[in-house]
Amino acid sequence: DLILGGVKIDYEKGLDGHSDADVLLHAVSGLRHREIARDLGLPLSTVLSRYSRALKKLKRCLSEEGVRL
Repeated sequence: DLILGGVKIDYEKGLDGHSDADVLLHAVSGLRHREIARDLGLPLSTVLSRYSRALKKLKRCLSEEGVRL
């Protein structure tokens, strides 16, 4: 499970492993999307699209848990 801001998000409702990694690499480590793409050996467009989808899903999950964004 993922715990964000004290809210537990079940993996069944949360992000997939790849998107988790992309979000964490960018948000927590401060890596730029271009650096993440290079390090993972992926096209920049793939990293950007996965990141965008992950943020939308994360916002939806948090909203369903009653977190006001």
